[in-house]
Amino acid sequence: MKKTAIAFDIGESYIKIAQRIGNKITVETVQMPENLIRDGVIQMPNVLTDFLKGLKQEHQLSAGPCGIVVPDEVTVCRPITMPVMTEAQLEVNLPFEFSDYISSDPQKYVYDYAVLDIKNDEEGKPVEMELMGAVMSKEEVLNYVNIFKNAKMKLRTLIPEEIALGNIMRQALEEGRIEADKEYCIVNLGHRSTQVYMYRGDRQNVIRNLHVGNDQIDKVIAENKNIDEFLARTYKNSNYQNIQEERFCQEAFGRVAIEIMKVINFYRFNNRDTELEDIYFCGGGSNMEGLCETIADTVGMNGKKFMELMPREVDKDANPSGVFAIGLLMQ
Repeated sequence: MKKTAIAFDIGESYIKIAQRIGNKITVETVQMPENLIRDGVIQMPNVLTDFLKGLKQEHQLSAGPCGIVVPDEVTVCRPITMPVMTEAQLEVNLPFEFSDYISSDPQKYVYDYAVLDIKNDEEGKPVEMELMGAVMSKEEVLNYVNIFKNAKMKLRTLIPEEIALGNIMRQALEEGRIEADKEYCIVNLGHRSTQVYMYRGDRQNVIRNLHVGNDQIDKVIAENKNIDEFLARTYKNSNYQNIQEERFCQEAFGRVAIEIMKVINFYRFNNRDTELEDIYFCGGGSNMEGLCETIADTVGMNGKKFMELMPREVDKDANPSGVFAIGLLMQ
């Protein structure tokens, strides 16, 4: 199968497009039409098809195989430990591993996995496998397939955000940018939600999804400037008239920081030997230095850009909101 040439991460606020061009990976971001995506769910498939057609033509996107990162709202992803087995055996057993996470007929879902590690016994025989498993409804998969097919694009890969991020961490460990025994906190500052990931080396320990995002900052700006939220988002993203320095914005930053601090404090309470030092930021909100500084100061950690963990092939000026799309290209 041809390697994925282009990856999409379709958010409520922006669509992120990662492409492998020569020996470089580049990222483009384009603002999404309002209310096209809501809570990770596509509201108007036909409109999204037309939007993708326009993007393909305007940005001269590659005609090769493409992939999409599916949001947390439409998929379940979890680490699984199982005895070593064949692909055919995994197809039979994976539905049982997700029985507590799905609410209808298991046959209505698609199951997939990424192998994280194989453990051997004393004689060197493989006995146990660690996986990152994922499940998504067939209806949602078919919806994406039809949208891209109608947009004349070759959709070949769908992966959850957690597997995309894991791809980056795995390569970072292989190439020496992270250490196997060191802990890392990664915060994805999204539009309507924030994800806090805890890793030890390239192994994910914890993920927490917070219902607090950049849209709350949009609302504060809209209220204080008496404008609509769509325009407020433009003000925020461009830091129009240094609006991020305004007291009401700084207070909104503080509220986001407190929610993240609660997650980190809970993690520290349950892991008394933790040695968390660094907190890495990605997502659209990571473009706001004031927000990242407020979070780092509140949790008492060293604030860093997640792009520092990327391989050299990723353009150094790539937008950090495209992290998951980049991770798909490493699949």
